[in-house]
Amino acid sequence: MRNKIRIGIVVSVVVVVNALLIYNVSGVSSGHTEEVKLPKLVIETGDLVFRNGHGLISRMFQNCSLKEKKYGHSGIVILRDNIPYVAHVQQDRPGPSLIVEPLSQFWNKSICNEGAVYRLDLNNSQMENFKKVLHTNLRKKIIFDAKFDMNEHSSVYCSEWIHDLVIETTGDSSYFPISVAGNFKYIALDNLYLNQHAQLIYNYSKK
Repeated sequence: MRNKIRIGIVVSVVVVVNALLIYNVSGVSSGHTEEVKLPKLVIETGDLVFRNGHGLISRMFQNCSLKEKKYGHSGIVILRDNIPYVAHVQQDRPGPSLIVEPLSQFWNKSICNEGAVYRLDLNNSQMENFKKVLHTNLRKKIIFDAKFDMNEHSSVYCSEWIHDLVIETTGDSSYFPISVAGNFKYIALDNLYLNQHAQLIYNYSKK
């Protein structure tokens, strides 16, 4: 019951709070920024990247995880000229919500305390298919799902988007665990990395 109430609160806040307030509170404003100086990371296109933020919205999403309340947002790594970028569904954008930005910006110190990169155990064929599906998605006008409804496929939230891409690639609907609060089913952040398929590649911590 407590988990169901918690999820209900998160959904209500995301629906009710206007985009400007989320934009400021969650720390994704385009004002002053302090970029992360990244080490030479051994990361690849298709890796999953996570962050936790300073703001209220980030903490709420962290609390939706039932096992490890560590991260509040997720995306997928895309390498362009050996520079890591992150594709992710962001809730505070009017219109299409799927964006691509440098990993250094995704982990910007003004909005992020710590982060991590995980790699899934997709075989070569699955990874090539995953990349094709990913790039097809980048051409779509994907909308953020403020109701967190897994049965409604015209819009998605960040972890649901990743879940759906991997399921489409592998054909395995049980690849990721699913969180349940009462009758409400959803994809929490920890569902994506606390499983037998994900391996930790790198931990980032603000210093």
